[in-house]
Amino acid sequence: MSDDFSSVTWENEDGRNADQAEGSSNGRMDQEEEVLEPYSTEHQPTTEGAEEAGKQEEAEKNDHIYIRCTVSDPQKEQDGTQNAYISYLITTQTNSPSFQEPVTRVRRRFSDFVYLYSSLMSEFPASAIPPLPDKQRMEYIKGDRFGIEFTSKRATSLGRFLTRVSRHPALKRSRTFYTFLESSDWNTFKKSRARASSSSLQEGGVLEGLSDSFLNAFSKVSNESRELQEVKEKTDKLDDNLTNIEKAYTRIVRRQGDLSHDLDEFANQTMKLATLEQELGHEFNEFARGIQKYAQGLTTLKEEIDSDYIVSLRDMSNYIQSLRGLIKQREQKQLDYEALTEYLNKATADRNNLQAGGGSNFLRNKVEDFRGVDHEQSRKDRLHKLEVKIDDLQREVSSAKVTSDAFEEFAINEVAIFDRIKHHEMKETLNTLADNNIAFYQTLIDNLDQASKALDASEN
Repeated sequence: MSDDFSSVTWENEDGRNADQAEGSSNGRMDQEEEVLEPYSTEHQPTTEGAEEAGKQEEAEKNDHIYIRCTVSDPQKEQDGTQNAYISYLITTQTNSPSFQEPVTRVRRRFSDFVYLYSSLMSEFPASAIPPLPDKQRMEYIKGDRFGIEFTSKRATSLGRFLTRVSRHPALKRSRTFYTFLESSDWNTFKKSRARASSSSLQEGGVLEGLSDSFLNAFSKVSNESRELQEVKEKTDKLDDNLTNIEKAYTRIVRRQGDLSHDLDEFANQTMKLATLEQELGHEFNEFARGIQKYAQGLTTLKEEIDSDYIVSLRDMSNYIQSLRGLIKQREQKQLDYEALTEYLNKATADRNNLQAGGGSNFLRNKVEDFRGVDHEQSRKDRLHKLEVKIDDLQREVSSAKVTSDAFEEFAINEVAIFDRIKHHEMKETLNTLADNNIAFYQTLIDNLDQASKALDASEN
């Protein structure tokens, strides 16, 4: 119908002209508000490549740049061995100067998609990275992970993942993303990146992040942003609605399958009547053929809904989980700020108490008397340590505040990006669902008309 699910445009006012030039098959991207670009930990370009990188970045902002990715043709590689796997054909159409060819075709396995996802997570920690389809599926336990139905659904989800990345204003400019889509030496690229990043993993940053997450897991933000509260409420409601729709369509698909089976059986029994009533044999056969075509069309519609629309609902639900994870990161930054503020207030209260002549107790005095320590000098030493501690905490509180505010801005920005991607994706999937239903009923009408004409002709 309207939107091309794989189309990518740079969203601003000039982008509309590009959409009109592409024709009615490509959807018009809604005009977007100006948003912050998500924080990226990618290394800055070297001196030799700075000028080229600047030209590429400027070109990427051009409204006529597009990246369209499709994932298809799952094939079993190394069949008959223990290392068998499924590879997928990725076809990319683009006019970006960052690509060497306007059309590229490469084959990637699921672990390659996992590597791309992990790289994007590392490069853009403040972005809601679109998720991959879940690997822990029952098909792996049943041993059917090489089946056509499973691999086709996975190819659809992987294509949706690449489309989401290509529609994200920051993720689509990742060098890893470009290399993934066009490099014929992908394994060498992964090995070189692995060697470069191995040293950084030894610095303890991962463990520190895990410890922070664990400590804050049971804490609650006392001063949560109103905007993010509304986002959480909307995402929870959207997730519940998606779950209810998925359950409803799962029942519909199951009933369509049962109805198709019953119709096919009814057609077979009708054909048997043709042998018993030879005078009406032609009429029975024509009627049975019409019923068979009805059953075949219903089966096709069922498969299209099951492999496309229901999968899209699950993928969107997983995408919501990524957005929730990003909001959780922002809450952890806010918790860090609140905890440091509490420590600072406690240290300030202790200092004020010492300055007012308090802060002493009987046990401390007896210990100092036993050690021969001057009480006044001990009080000054403690006061000096508190002053140093307060200075350090003030710097940490200021830094934590800046980080928390920045993460909040990035989170709000990512919510806006998520809403735009969700809008175009849902519109496309609903258009496809409507097209499939229209095609089914139009074919049904045509088949019944043909059967009716055949019956009328036999009567005449």
